[in-house]
Amino acid sequence: MDTTLKDLIERMGVDPGFFGEGGSKLFGESIGLAGKGLEGFQKFADISKFDPAAIEEMLKSIGEYGKTQRGYVQEQFGSGTQNLRDMLTSGMQKIREGSSVRGGRFGSMQKQMGQTSQRAGQQFGQLGQRFSQGMDAVAQRVDSRTGAVQGLLGDYISRLTGLGSQFLSFDPNEDNSGYDGYTPGTTGDPGGVDTTRDAFLDPSQNTYV
Repeated sequence: MDTTLKDLIERMGVDPGFFGEGGSKLFGESIGLAGKGLEGFQKFADISKFDPAAIEEMLKSIGEYGKTQRGYVQEQFGSGTQNLRDMLTSGMQKIREGSSVRGGRFGSMQKQMGQTSQRAGQQFGQLGQRFSQGMDAVAQRVDSRTGAVQGLLGDYISRLTGLGSQFLSFDPNEDNSGYDGYTPGTTGDPGGVDTTRDAFLDPSQNTYV
């Protein structure tokens, strides 16, 4: 089953509302901001909002990648299995034909067939091992890509936390009017996901890994 944005948020153990509409306001309230302070925090946090659709698109791309890669591994395993079966059938048939032509004894034929079956069994075992290794490798790559997206959610919360701490440490006038001219020390993207990254411009690319 493909990973969803909901899954990533649950792994973080934070309020899902932080990532939805009005999430910055909810986050600000959760850390104790109110009034003008909350308004100022929300103003700067919402300069670049979190984009759930972009994250979902990235996760969808990862899911499709995993599906394609697993299909490739399964196709190779199926092809290899069929080739081994054909080789085993052909080998057994040649042994029977050769024994009949030479008038060989039954015991000798059975020995050759047993050896052929043993070799085929070893080859089947190696093929199965390669299949398992291939599927494990795909799972690791999918997990790595998913982890990178998970990191974007962590970055978002970190940005909100940093911005919020600045507003909490600011000492406005008693009537809170001092917040009107306050500019926190942030640059670039103060609270959202950086949607200028290649991964957001083209979710089908794996540039975020």
